[in-house]
Amino acid sequence: MQKALPAQVGDLNTVACASAATCVAAGFSAGGASAAIGEPTLLRTTDGGTEWTPEAVPPGLTSITTVSCRTNSLCVVGGSGPGPTASSRSVAATSTNGGRTWTAPSVVNQSAGFGDIACIDPQTCVGSLYSGATTTAGQGRAVVTTDGGAVWSVLNTAVGGAESCSQTMCLSVGGSPHTTTRQHPVWFVMAFVTTDRGQSWAKVRVPAYQGIPYGASCDASDVCVVVGGGTDSALGTRPAVIMTYGH
Repeated sequence: MQKALPAQVGDLNTVACASAATCVAAGFSAGGASAAIGEPTLLRTTDGGTEWTPEAVPPGLTSITTVSCRTNSLCVVGGSGPGPTASSRSVAATSTNGGRTWTAPSVVNQSAGFGDIACIDPQTCVGSLYSGATTTAGQGRAVVTTDGGAVWSVLNTAVGGAESCSQTMCLSVGGSPHTTTRQHPVWFVMAFVTTDRGQSWAKVRVPAYQGIPYGASCDASDVCVVVGGGTDSALGTRPAVIMTYGH
């Protein structure tokens, strides 16, 4: 069932639920009396999505690309700060009350923002950072926090652009370009797994598919569903793909 949203909301690109009743969504404003077009926006529901209320965006976030809520005791938003895309800072903020209030943002590194964040428990989350001018869509650099988002460690490890976690493992998926035909890249699927709470990542063998996985969801039994799409070397659109991974 479609729900009416506040008039100032434009595009929403990420959502996470801390419980059956409480969810947080983020995206960009549509402009109006209280917001300029393209400003980041946060919405929150406490009744399972019947009503959505705008919440204050943590200062220093000029865009929000990902939200993760493991429980009501930890929600994390990630995005980027001011500046050109290739050099803007990666920024994250946390909430311990289901998205009602947020901490002052943590600046992670001089990169182009968060690709995704997934939390294992209220203290440990993993994520991927875009790297702007040096990396392409579907790839990122691994980051991890073990203190509820106060401090993030950037690892010297390549990962995908989307993450999902169970309590014992996390899967990261994305795409890696291997050639270009008529200015269009041809992609290889890439996937990585961690079983030590994000401290190290191992590459996973994936089916032959020249596309980009855009999202993953892992359940409590460590079975993950991955979705994606892409283009082939003749510039025809590849069909959507759904793959599974069982750890």
